[in-house]
Amino acid sequence: MGCIPLLVQLPVFSIVYYAIRRIDEISASSFLWLDLGHSDPYFILPIVAAVATYLQGRVMQTGVEGMNLSLALLAQILSPVMVLSFGIFFTVRSRLVLDDGQFVYDLSISCIKEDFSREGSA
Repeated sequence: MGCIPLLVQLPVFSIVYYAIRRIDEISASSFLWLDLGHSDPYFILPIVAAVATYLQGRVMQTGVEGMNLSLALLAQILSPVMVLSFGIFFTVRSRLVLDDGQFVYDLSISCIKEDFSREGSA
């Protein structure tokens, strides 16, 4: 089977993501503690994903023995750490990019208004 389920899920997740981001009625809504138009402010979703990854690793390693046990333990520890760090990193990165973009936009608008006010007074 390999990555065939992922090839089915990925377009659906992409469509849902872009629908939430671009349709004003959806992005202005909220679900539980989440404002759908913005990232998770409390980092609950990355923590839940990391805990779920850890629990799946525990369940999957029940019959592992010998040398494979050490590799399974390493994967069991590293996988949740990677999931958590990616979730937090991309959330923080998206906030920084959006804030910087807003700053650049505000700066350009103020410069344009200043130029128009100079032309009008001259």
